[in-house]
Amino acid sequence: MLILDGIAQHNVKTSQMLDQILSFNPFKTSIQMRLADTDSLGHVNNAAFVKFLEYARTEWHVHVKGSRESLNNWDWILGSVSIRFIKQAKLSDSLIVYLWSSKIGNKSWEFSYTIVNQNEEIVSIATSTQIGFDYDLQVTIPIPTDIRLDLEKRKGPSAFELV
Repeated sequence: MLILDGIAQHNVKTSQMLDQILSFNPFKTSIQMRLADTDSLGHVNNAAFVKFLEYARTEWHVHVKGSRESLNNWDWILGSVSIRFIKQAKLSDSLIVYLWSSKIGNKSWEFSYTIVNQNEEIVSIATSTQIGFDYDLQVTIPIPTDIRLDLEKRKGPSAFELV
């Protein structure tokens, strides 16, 4: 858990963490917030963060494969997601998701994520595990070459190791 001793320390730690994340060459995508993402208290509901991560993975997939048509032919499947909430987000916030690879195996890999607001404050960190998968045969497969090449360009530690 991120432990803070006042605003100044938080801003320094956040700035240092973002500088470190940018050194991993992360994939970056902006989130379009919707009223449906908020709860009755006016802040972004925790379930919406799972959608934000899915959106980032989907946009990364399109980037790696080179077209939106690739969304009709997936060669990996989601295995797990873990999220840590750091700061509340509101509907009026502009959120950015940074995504990078934090583990690369033979058939699976881990993504790490940091979600920041318009003030570059860390709102959430997360990891997910993806598995190479052949949907026709319903079997795991080695990480496809195009994916592996992109993962290797975006390698860094787990988001949970950074806080």
